[in-house]
Amino acid sequence: MADRLTIDLRVGLRDLYPQGLYTDLLIYSGESYYWVHKIILHAQSSVFASIFEGGFQQDSIGQQFIRLDEDDPIALGVLIDFLYTSLYNEERASLAGDSSLFAIDLYAMGVKYKVPALCFLAADRLAKSSLTVSPGSASLEGCFGVIRKIVACSADSDERLWDALARKLKPDLWWLTTDKDFFAVMMELPPLMNAITKAG
Repeated sequence: MADRLTIDLRVGLRDLYPQGLYTDLLIYSGESYYWVHKIILHAQSSVFASIFEGGFQQDSIGQQFIRLDEDDPIALGVLIDFLYTSLYNEERASLAGDSSLFAIDLYAMGVKYKVPALCFLAADRLAKSSLTVSPGSASLEGCFGVIRKIVACSADSDERLWDALARKLKPDLWWLTTDKDFFAVMMELPPLMNAITKAG
């Protein structure tokens, strides 16, 4: 019975969000904005709970809002979708372009707002992303771009993104590890080396 109630509640929330019914907060990120329910975000993220405790601004008609301009608007939208539905909004995510780089942005959002389930989902998306590499190809530079972005957003102790990248690269590890540039990067980054060792 409890499982059925949980499912019904999830479905109800999933339907409530896109209709915009009973929203009580507007979140701005750059030129984008999202109508949300404070109680949903408060319950799903301790970081949102802390932000809300700081109070809200009000516009000229009394609508409460907050600005999160430091966040990527698309990643923020996918995060909000996830908090309501526990699903990855493919349509919204496709607006971001490169799926491997966006997966890292989304992972960073999960870390920032303390939503571990989103981190797991984002790492899985990286492992299934469109990133491809081939010998002597410019696509290797795309791989280095992904590595740089992981370094920028991930603590050394957090292995999930490195493991996801190693899973993605596994079919090509036989030649990647013989490429002098890739080998040099691998030697400089112990978390990448560990992940490749485990994947190999």
